Order: sequence, then C-alpha cells, then structure tokens
Amino acid sequence: MLFMRDRGATTDDIARVLCVSRAGVRAVLRRYPRWEIDDPTVVEQVLARHAAGEGARTIARGLGLKIRQVRRLIGVAQWQVKPTRRRVARLAEDRRAVILALRRQGKTGLEIYSELGIESEPERQQIRRFLQRHARHEPSLALQNPPTLTDEIAAAKSEAKPPKDYIRDDYFPAEYWADKCNSPPPPEVAQAVVLLQEGQPIIEIVARTGLPRGRVKYIRAALQDGRMQTEGLVSR
Repeated sequence: MLFMRDRGATTDDIARVLCVSRAGVRAVLRRYPRWEIDDPTVVEQVLARHAAGEGARTIARGLGLKIRQVRRLIGVAQWQVKPTRRRVARLAEDRRAVILALRRQGKTGLEIYSELGIESEPERQQIRRFLQRHARHEPSLALQNPPTLTDEIAAAKSEAKPPKDYIRDDYFPAEYWADKCNSPPPPEVAQAVVLLQEGQPIIEIVARTGLPRGRVKYIRAALQDGRMQTEGLVSR
C-alpha cells in the first residue's frame, strides 16, 4: 500500500488491486504518513540497507538523514517514533561558582534562573540537582521547590518571605464588601421573591422576571434556609 501510494496510486486503485476495502487502505495511509525524502536514489539506498538488516538509526547515521525520515520510509508509524532526548551540556566551573554564590546570598531558585537567563526546564533541573549534591555538606543550598515553569507564582510565594510592614487590609478594602452587602437587590430579584412567597411555579417566575431557572432555584433555597432576608423587598 505504501509503495503504491508513494508512486501516485489513488486509494481506489490500491483497494482494487489488493482486494481490500477502501476504509482499510485509508486507515493504513493515515497511520503511515508519506516520507520526507525526495531523492529516489537515497530512497533506494535506505530500502536496500533495511532489507540487509540494518537498523533505522544506523541507516540514518550512515546516510546523514534524520531517524524519523528513515522510520517513516521503512514503515514505522509516527506514534511509535519516540522523540530524541537532547542532553544538557555540563555546567562549567565558573557557572558553578556563580550558582553557589547566588544561593549563598539567599537567592531563590527563580531568582537564580533569572540572573543566569535560564528558560528551559532541563537546565533548571540540572541546577536543582547540582545544588542538591552540594546540600549534603551545606543543607541551606538545596532549593525548596522543584523548578516547574507552570507554577512559578506559587513557588515564589512559598520561598520568599513577606516584608515586615506588609498589611493585607489594603488588598481587601472593607468599604468594597460593605457596599456589596448594603446595596439593594435588583428589581427582578425582588419580584422573584414576591412571586415565590405567593406560591407561583418556577416556570412562571422565569417567564415574568427573565431570570435563569437556576437563579430562581437558588433564591428559593435561600429563602427556605433563611439566608435571604425578606424585609424591605416587598416594599421595593
């Protein structure tokens, strides 16, 4: 199927020649995408070496190709291809000295990454492991949190200490909550309360007030539990 597909045959032609269903042909062609090698000479060399028993990695290294190109050509599905893992270069001596100096100054992990301009996760893991090894003799060098890029705010909060003059009242002003609690309810909510006290069904209240059905149910539950006061709602 792959050979006929790459030679320009359509799905109907492949199904008719091989006496298989068109759905089966389409499934195979989706599973094995078209190769990326345009030179027919290189294609023949890859197939010949594969027929001789050489592995995909050896073929790619010998012909100067990417291993994914060779695997697609010899019939390995894309989902079976594992991405190559790039190794991080070892830390130089001067870089190690800078990391230890920054950590002894009390810098957190995020501050060290910012000072050194490190943005990739493998490099952060490398620095964390380096500090953990030195923490065997000097425990204060170990980082408190793993260097995850997705939760840097939580890591900074747990490592950094708040200043002494930090006041949380200015972050949540009391006037805001007082205005929220003392403000009168919307007129449709007051109308819904009146209709609920009269015993009207919920569908009738939804049609007359325009409130969502879930909002009316919440108001009814609040009235039954005593969480909503009815004083002054009828007069409004």
